[in-house]
Amino acid sequence: MHLMPPSILVDCLLPNGMILTLECLREATLITVKHELFKEARKYPLYHLLQEESSYIFVSVTQEAEREEFYDETKRLCDLRLFQAFLKVIEPVGNREEKILNREIGFAIGMPICEFDLVKDSEVQDFRKNILNVCKEAVDLRDTNGPHTRALYVYPPNVESSAELPRHIYNKLDKGQIIVVIWVIVSPSNDKQKYTLKINHDCVPEQVIAEAIRKKTRSMLLTQEQLKMCVQEYQGKYILKVCGCDEYLLEKYPLSGIKRVKDMLPVICSSSFSSIVVAAPTNLFPRSFRHYCINMPDILPKILLAVKWNSRDEVAQMYCLLKDWPAIKPEQAMELLDCNFPDPMIREFAVKCLEKYLTDDRLSQYLIQLVQVSFMSRRRRFLCNVLTVACHHEE
Repeated sequence: MHLMPPSILVDCLLPNGMILTLECLREATLITVKHELFKEARKYPLYHLLQEESSYIFVSVTQEAEREEFYDETKRLCDLRLFQAFLKVIEPVGNREEKILNREIGFAIGMPICEFDLVKDSEVQDFRKNILNVCKEAVDLRDTNGPHTRALYVYPPNVESSAELPRHIYNKLDKGQIIVVIWVIVSPSNDKQKYTLKINHDCVPEQVIAEAIRKKTRSMLLTQEQLKMCVQEYQGKYILKVCGCDEYLLEKYPLSGIKRVKDMLPVICSSSFSSIVVAAPTNLFPRSFRHYCINMPDILPKILLAVKWNSRDEVAQMYCLLKDWPAIKPEQAMELLDCNFPDPMIREFAVKCLEKYLTDDRLSQYLIQLVQVSFMSRRRRFLCNVLTVACHHEE
C-alpha cells in the first residue's frame, strides 16, 4: 500500500539557483522527472548556465534522515522514501560506478559502507580479511588459463557424475552410437548448414567438431595428411553450443555425460540428438552442395559472404560455380554491386542478370542507384560500360 498520493508536487533546486515545482505521478521515474524538469527550466532565466541533463543526478534526504545521491534513475518517486518531496540537482563527484557498488554493498550488509569502516570489532575485521583472501583465490583460480577458465565460470559444465549409460538406455542405441545434428554457422548473418553425424555416445566435444570438419571436407578429395592438418588447424578454434539455451560444451566430457543429452536419450526413439550447434570454419566451400544450391539461385549473396576471398582454392571454386549459376532477380543482382562484393567476376555476373531481367519500366525504379554504382565503379570499365549503355537505353 502506497502512503504517497497518486500525484505529488516536487520542489526541484537547479544548479543555477532556480527552484521549480513539478507535478509528478508517484510512479514517475527519476529520469522522467529530470527530463520534465529541464524541459520546464527552458522557460526560466539562467537556463544557459546549465549543462546537459545527463551531467546531473538528484540528491535528497530520506526518511532515515540521511543524505542520499540517486544514481539509479530507473527508480520511481514512491521507491525513494523521501523525507519531503524535495530534490536537488547536482553534478556527481567521484567515481560513479564505485559509489553505486558501495551503495549496493551497504544494502547487502544492512549499513552504509562509511559506517562499516568505523566498526572496530576484531571478529568483523578478521572476517573481512579472510573473505578478501577467499575472493582473491577465487579470482586467481578463474584466471588460471585465461579466457577458457573465465568462460567456465560463466558457463559451468552441467554434467553427470558418470558418463556410463544405464543398461536400458544403452540397449536402445545402435552399437552404442547416437545421431547428432550439427548446425554449422557459415556467415556473419548466422546462416547455417546442417550436418548429421553418427558417433559414439562417449565422444567428447572436440571429437564431434573433428568429425563435422571431416564430413564438411569429404567432397574436397583431400589426402589423409591434408585432412589431418585441416582437422588439427580448426578443431580447437570452435566450440559446441546446445540449441535453445546458453550452454556451451567447454570441457572434455563425453556427450552421454552431459545432463541435457542424457535426459533426452530415453525419450528419443530414433536415438538422435539434434540440439547442438557448432561454429565451424567458413573457408571450406562444400562442392557436394553445388547442385543443391543452384536450385535456389537467390541465395547467391549469402554464399558469397561465406567465401574467404584470400584463398585461391575457394575463389577458384566460386568462379566455377558462377559459370553454372542461373540468373538471379534484379533485387539480388543489385545487392552484388555493393561494396561487399568487389570481385570483378561477381560484378560482371550481376550486370548480366540485370541485362536479362531488368525491363525499361523496372530500370526507371533503380536508375539512381545504378548511376551511383556506375560512378563508384568508374575504374571498372566493363561495369561502367554496361550500366552506361543501360542508362542510355532507358533514355
